[in-house]
Amino acid sequence: RVEARSVARLLDLHPQCAHLVIQGKVAENGVMALTGAMAENTTVQYLTLDLKDISPDAITKLLGAIGQNRSSDVRDVRFAAGSLSAGLHGAFGPLLQTNTSLRSLTLDSNKLDDPLITAIVDGTLRNHGTRLSVLNLRETCIGALAGEALAGLLRSNHTLEVLDMRNNPEIRDTAGAALARALQENTKTRLRKLV
Repeated sequence: RVEARSVARLLDLHPQCAHLVIQGKVAENGVMALTGAMAENTTVQYLTLDLKDISPDAITKLLGAIGQNRSSDVRDVRFAAGSLSAGLHGAFGPLLQTNTSLRSLTLDSNKLDDPLITAIVDGTLRNHGTRLSVLNLRETCIGALAGEALAGLLRSNHTLEVLDMRNNPEIRDTAGAALARALQENTKTRLRKLV
């Protein structure tokens, strides 16, 4: 169990820290301390979170802090398998709507839902300075509505290079057809890998 003061002091003691990995059972106040640190941090580029039993509210606040930090240089955010669950649609949309440093978002092997993916898509489309190039949604239990939303992203996004949707059997043929049409319509796509 990681205590709040340990998380908060980590970035104080290592002001040039570029890779930050938080694993295990983190106390709720530890996540809040990390939230406060990330609201001001300018050096962390790669953030991997393997958090168990953390409330959606705490995750929402953490991602909000990263999104609101205009000096943030976070380029890669990874949530390890089992760190997330459905009902987080308020967490990722604001991050993707405001953050211009994020290039890769990995959410694979988590139980997500279609509203969360729709929020990710909406946030990305509203951010005209987005640099998001990799979106990993492998084995996330998303369905046809998420597939339709992702087709909307592919239709107009010019930064996404990799979209991984493997092992999501609930994405139906209609969503697959919408994804194919979107790629045909977007003549400026940079997408090089769609799985």
